[in-house]
Amino acid sequence: MPYEAEQDHLLLLLREVEEGEDPIDEESDPEVDNVRKRTEKRIPSKKETPKTRKCNIVTPLPGVRPCAESVTTVSKCWNLSFCDEILEILVENTIKRIQSQRDNFSRPRDAKSTDLDEMKALLGPLYLAGVLRSSRSNVDDL
Repeated sequence: MPYEAEQDHLLLLLREVEEGEDPIDEESDPEVDNVRKRTEKRIPSKKETPKTRKCNIVTPLPGVRPCAESVTTVSKCWNLSFCDEILEILVENTIKRIQSQRDNFSRPRDAKSTDLDEMKALLGPLYLAGVLRSSRSNVDDL
């Protein structure tokens, strides 16, 4: 097509579009901006805001429990989490396990009994490893 013929053809199409109505425009009023209405966020008024459910209201105040308010040292904090009675139960059961495995060792020093101090000395680094998220570390490395 020569240039002038193509230009005439485009002008003819433009006139047809201007005379005819677009079916999308028939549905909407050109004076009203429907797109803005659909995309605007609706901000609820104070009356429309939902009331907080009773089950979602936190009644106890955050903070330290009364039994821990007077604690000032690390060892006292440790004793709040692990009392001596629990540690004694751990020591007793560990000794029972060591005695049941003692026959598998040729030297008596390989299966010695434990006490409360050794149990605390082991649980301290294990607790620290949990806090530091170093679960694959050896206790000697901590």
